Amino acid sequence: MSANLGGQLVRLRRALDAAQASDGEADLRHEAMSPPIVAWLCQHLVDRQNVHNLWMHHCSLRDAGFETLVRGLGKTGVNHLSLPCNDITDHGLIAVEAWLSRTSEVGELHYLSLRDNRLTSSCAAALGNLVQRLQIRDLSLEDMPSLGDSVAKVLFDLAEQASCKLHNLALHNCGLTDASLRYLQHALQRTRCLQELTLAGNRFSASACKELLLSIPQHTTLRFITLPAFLRNDVQPHVPPHVGVEWIG
Repeated sequence: MSANLGGQLVRLRRALDAAQASDGEADLRHEAMSPPIVAWLCQHLVDRQNVHNLWMHHCSLRDAGFETLVRGLGKTGVNHLSLPCNDITDHGLIAVEAWLSRTSEVGELHYLSLRDNRLTSSCAAALGNLVQRLQIRDLSLEDMPSLGDSVAKVLFDLAEQASCKLHNLALHNCGLTDASLRYLQHALQRTRCLQELTLAGNRFSASACKELLLSIPQHTTLRFITLPAFLRNDVQPHVPPHVGVEWIG
């Protein structure tokens, strides 16, 4: 074993032990996560069932490591997975979804962040299946402008299903257009799960935002939404009193 690898394993073990002894949050940010390291991590998480949250920002996590991670989490206590600023692509997400469709060794994820990875519209169907299969409640897909309206449609359609548990959805800077607002408008008539939406950073028209806000029913589960700041002057008078809005540039 090289000195660098040995030192990394010592750091990881200390981080897991600290999480086990305190709040269950393991801060693994900036640790290079190759598939063998991820496999080691999952093996050690099995023995630390009260480690619930993994923070793995900027870990150079690629598709193979992502698949190894999801495969290994089923027997652990992890239900909060934060993976921003890595190198996960459509290929990796599609491979994970294919594996999930063939196995029963799956837990639930309360939270999943894939912000600022390398996903595009090509993973839309797989992403929807993954959200449903893992019963994800809180999903962050921010800062991936190649996702586009097709991903929004899949997720908003999913939110209409009675079995969906998706409460919070962040699609900031995801290349969305007015089409996504029309999909959302339809979903809000039926959803019983969506509570908070982050939609700032997209190029919506004032007319489409007004139409969306005016259509939100009184019985909606939606409580809070963020919208682009450049629309504030035109749109704010149309915000319904039962929904909070934050304007973000």
